[in-house]
Amino acid sequence: MPSLIGRFPNTVDTKGRLNIPAEIRRELPGTATFVLVPGLDKCIFGFPEEEWEVIDRRLQNLSFSKTNDRLFQRFIYGEAVRRRCDDQGRIAVPPKLLEHAGITEKALVLGVSKRIEIWNPETYSAYLESQLVSYEKLMEEVMLAPEPPTPTPAPGSNSSNASG
Repeated sequence: MPSLIGRFPNTVDTKGRLNIPAEIRRELPGTATFVLVPGLDKCIFGFPEEEWEVIDRRLQNLSFSKTNDRLFQRFIYGEAVRRRCDDQGRIAVPPKLLEHAGITEKALVLGVSKRIEIWNPETYSAYLESQLVSYEKLMEEVMLAPEPPTPTPAPGSNSSNASG
């Protein structure tokens, strides 16, 4: 699946429906279906069906004997909803998820690689302003940092040095 990219101002209608931008829908195989879950930083994460399958496998591998694993599974599965775009490209977002993100009418859809994020535009602006790191600094730290060196074998670990 190609990366989902872009920033799309949007609105939510009185029935909680949000239009998924055509630019996003075109990148998805088949019918545009998303699994919506509460996101981090007060947004909603929308995972396309095939990406959700990857996350689902990871979640299934968590241990039921660990408290935090059980809690996280209950939280994410309990709040998750699967939504397919209707003929107008809209998805119905449950009120609880809209409340989580503080969305009433205006919304912002971001393409973020393998997911979309749905934000209240004011919350997103405040989030960006609250980050003390500039775009340039992030680029330096995340993308331009040197790759770690390839480990060199320890002396004597070469099999040709083994006595026999």
